[in-house]
Amino acid sequence: MFIVKIWHYIRGYVIIKIEGFTLEKFLNLLVKEEMFIWDVHHQSSTCIFLKVSRRDFAHLKSIIRKVSCHLEIVDKKGLPFIYWRLKKRKFLVGGATLGLVIIYILSSLIWTIEITGSKNINEQLIIEQLHELGVRKGEFKSKFDLKNLENTLLLKNQELSYIHINFSGTKLKIELVEKEDPPPTIDMDTPTNIIADRDGIIEKILVYGGKAVVREGDLVKKGDLLISGELSWEEMQKGEELELDDTGRMLIHAWGDVIARTWYEIEVEAPSIVKNEGSEERVIQRSLLIGGKEIFRRKDHISESKYDKIEEIIPIIDFMELPFHLKKTEYRPVDEYVTLSEPDIKEKALGIAVNRIEAERAKKIDILNSTQEILDNNGEVYRIRVSIEALEKISALEVIK
Repeated sequence: MFIVKIWHYIRGYVIIKIEGFTLEKFLNLLVKEEMFIWDVHHQSSTCIFLKVSRRDFAHLKSIIRKVSCHLEIVDKKGLPFIYWRLKKRKFLVGGATLGLVIIYILSSLIWTIEITGSKNINEQLIIEQLHELGVRKGEFKSKFDLKNLENTLLLKNQELSYIHINFSGTKLKIELVEKEDPPPTIDMDTPTNIIADRDGIIEKILVYGGKAVVREGDLVKKGDLLISGELSWEEMQKGEELELDDTGRMLIHAWGDVIARTWYEIEVEAPSIVKNEGSEERVIQRSLLIGGKEIFRRKDHISESKYDKIEEIIPIIDFMELPFHLKKTEYRPVDEYVTLSEPDIKEKALGIAVNRIEAERAKKIDILNSTQEILDNNGEVYRIRVSIEALEKISALEVIK
């Protein structure tokens, strides 16, 4: 049945309405003339709807005159009628064809270059290297061998371990994986002690080599010995065979982690008015300009009160004066600021204090308890004393001399 419908659509057919008092005679004459009709629908005793092929429709006029019925064309369907309509609208067909060609050409070009995975390497350096290889916006995608680009960029950037390049529509996506520095090697041949690098109360001590000289619960000061790398004769007999130094001491490389409870008191300044990050994201729209008229624009609902609008007109082909341009409209979220409550200001002050401590210590700390006391403020900036009780590693290596 579906194939029959397609066949009728290809040949073309007419939907007609017949009105009169001699409809039965009209139908009998159609059968006698061996004319094919289908989808006959009786609206009333004096009105019917039916479908007839384009070629048979011309013969209906002579039959209609014999039965004195009224014929009305309801609709014309099929490819022949579409062709006739388009034939009368040459400019429309030409414009549509030109539009399709332009869309095809635009979809074959590179319009965006996206780089992901860069942590230490400069993305602008990768862009410049791509430009040297001929890869830039407006170039045809088919010109480039992606595998060759990957290998070339890897050779140019020794700090990269992997590059994957692929196309996503008109976007060239470059995924970078940087090499990671191997962890520092431990010189197990150098005799060392483990000492405390700050005051605290020992919570946990893990000895991997050497002899612990403190226990959990002990109060230690900065510089105190925690794990000794100097063993007694009895301790040496229990372990593996060791060599003595020039003074007759038995020295090894002490190794371990010592976690202690520590305390900090620090004054910081915290703002009471901060930028609201929110959920708004940058929106980019692209459209085509033909002779100054904008077409193919995506219509997103953008609140102008929440965004700054920046427009850029880009020629499709730089070296020719053509009336075709690409219009890039970027909507950037407008900065919004909110006034924090006192609990939020104190929480922000705690974060500032922790960041400062971890930057100075070059270690992470785990907060157990904290208090924040507001000392003074000028309305916009609060000066706050932050007291912190934390857990952290206080072990540091010291070479035995």
